[in-house]
Amino acid sequence: MYLAGDVILAALIFGLNVLDAGLTLHHLAHGAVELNPLMDRLIQWGPIWFLLEKIFVIALCIGALLIHKTFRIARRAALVLLAVYGLLMVQHMVLL
Repeated sequence: MYLAGDVILAALIFGLNVLDAGLTLHHLAHGAVELNPLMDRLIQWGPIWFLLEKIFVIALCIGALLIHKTFRIARRAALVLLAVYGLLMVQHMVLL
């Protein structure tokens, strides 16, 4: 059974991931350069591939963390992931 906190944490991580993807595409459209070679290759194939990969990978990660939510390390990993995305949002805001 999933508690409201579990669902909120997963939704926040997923939402920040989608926001990160959108802001990344925005920055790229305004002259930024993608430094991650895998992401850069996907963007070259087309933004839809980039978005699909970002959504698919984070959905798998969130699913794994939710399945293993009773393990302390999974809970910590989810909180670390949330913090990392929070820092990414700060970086995006600085670049705007």
